[in-house]
Amino acid sequence: MINGYKTFVQGEYVGEPIGHGKYIILKENSKPEVVEVTQSKKGTPYFIRLGTNTHEIEPILTRCIWRVPKDEDIEEFCNGKFKDITWSDCVIALLNSYRTLIDFRNDEDVYALVLFTLQTYMKDFLEAVFFYSLDSTTNTGKTMIAENIAYHSYRTLVRKDVSISAIFRSVEKYGVNILIDEIDALHREKKSECESMFRGGYRRGTPVSRVEKVEGKFISKDYDLFGCHGFTYRGTVADDLKNRSISNQMMKSVDHRRPLLNFFKGYQSYQPQTLLFFSRLKNYHQSLKRFSKFGSQVTEVTAKSNYTQELLPNEIEALIQKRYDTYIEHFTPEAKDYMKTLFGRNMELFFVMYNISRVSDVALMEHIEKIFNKKKDEDNLGDDTYLEIYKDFLTKKFNELKEGIGIYAKFKIKKGKHEGFFKYPQTQLDKEFMTELKASSYPMISMNRKKQILRDLGFVSLDNMGVNHKIDGTTTKCVVFTKKIQKELGVWR
Repeated sequence: MINGYKTFVQGEYVGEPIGHGKYIILKENSKPEVVEVTQSKKGTPYFIRLGTNTHEIEPILTRCIWRVPKDEDIEEFCNGKFKDITWSDCVIALLNSYRTLIDFRNDEDVYALVLFTLQTYMKDFLEAVFFYSLDSTTNTGKTMIAENIAYHSYRTLVRKDVSISAIFRSVEKYGVNILIDEIDALHREKKSECESMFRGGYRRGTPVSRVEKVEGKFISKDYDLFGCHGFTYRGTVADDLKNRSISNQMMKSVDHRRPLLNFFKGYQSYQPQTLLFFSRLKNYHQSLKRFSKFGSQVTEVTAKSNYTQELLPNEIEALIQKRYDTYIEHFTPEAKDYMKTLFGRNMELFFVMYNISRVSDVALMEHIEKIFNKKKDEDNLGDDTYLEIYKDFLTKKFNELKEGIGIYAKFKIKKGKHEGFFKYPQTQLDKEFMTELKASSYPMISMNRKKQILRDLGFVSLDNMGVNHKIDGTTTKCVVFTKKIQKELGVWR
C-alpha cells in the first residue's frame, strides 16, 4: 500500500502529494501529470492510477501544512515549462534570494545555508544529515531567518515552545523538517526532548523512544525523527548538538531596508522555492539512482569481507583503506586531499555536504572548504579563549579611559559607592567587543555567553555590571572598573 502523506516511488513512478487528495505523478522521461485519488464508494479504500495500473493509497493528504506551488504553476510544470531546470539554477536562485533578504557576515555563511536548504530536498536519498544552528543575540532577526529557511526549504516548519509530542508526530507522520526557535529558552523537560530529537534524527534508522500516556496507561513509543532539522539559540546548547550542526553567528543588520523586504518574504521566496520543488521532482529518479549506486558499492565492499576469520594488523589496515577509498571513489582530488585534514564529526558532515554538491552537479568545493575551515576554527575556540580575548579587550579599554582622562572625564564616577572608578556603557562595550571580534575574524558569541564571561572576570549584576549611572544626562546601564576588576585585569596600581 502507498503512504499518501509522503513522496512515494512505485516502479517507474514518483508521486508527490499536493493536498486535497491530489498528487503530481512523474514517470522517468515522461510528462508529469496531476492525478486525483478515487474510491468506488464512500467508506471503501482509496486508489490512485499510475499508468494503466491502480494502487491502494492510505492515508490521503487533504491539507498541506507546508508550502507547495500554486495550481497554475503546477499546471505549467505539467505542460513542460520547468523541464530544463537544473540544481545549478536553483543554487543561483537561492543565493540571490538569501542575499537579498538576509544580511550575511561572509560568503561561507550564505553557502552553508544554501547547502542546508538543498539538503532538505535530497533527504529521501541520504543516510545521514547535518543540522543548521543559528547563534544570535537579541534583535538580530534570528526568528526571521528561521522563517526564511522554512519558506525556501522542503517541508520545513518553524516551531517555538509548542507541544513536543506534536512535533514528534509531525516529523514521523509527514516527514517534515523542524527548526526550533530559541531551543535554549525552552523549559528543561522540553529542551531535553528536543535534544533527543536531534540526537536520534541525524541518522536514518535510529528511532527515538518516548513514554506517553495512552488510555490511562504509560507506554513507550518509538518515533522515526530523521530529518534536516535546525535550531536557534542565544545562550548555550549541548556540545554534541553543535558538533552535528553547521553554525552561523548573526549580527544585527545595519541595512534599514531589509525589515520591509522581509515583511514580504513569503512572496519573495516563492519563486526559488517553486524552482526547487519542481527540480526535486524532475531529478528524483536520477538522484535516487546516483545515491543508490553509491549504496550498492558500500554494500558490495562490505559483503565481500570475511567476518569468520581473524585478520592480522596489516590486513585490517588494508581493509580500512579499501573501504575508505570505495566510499570516496567519485570525489575530486581536491576533496580527497581536504578530507585528510578533517577528523571526528567534521569528517561525517563534510561527506554529507560534499555528496549533496556532487550529486546535484554543483561545484561548491571551494565554498565547502571555507565552511569547514570556519567550523574547525570555532571548534578550537573554547570559553577560555574568549575569556582571554575579552580580558585583553577590557584591559585596552581601561587604559584608554585612564590615559585619556580629559576626553573620558564623563566616565569617571564622582560620588557614591564607586567614587573615583571608571564606568562605561554596557551596550556600547558589547558593540565595541563584537566589532573587535569581527575585525580579528573571530566567530561572534551570544549575549548570554558574553555576560557569562563578564561574570567569570568578576563582574556582578547590580554591583559593577548593569548598574545605572548618568552619562550626558541620560541614565545608562554601565559596567564599573572596580578595584577587584582592575586586579583581575592586572592594571591595579
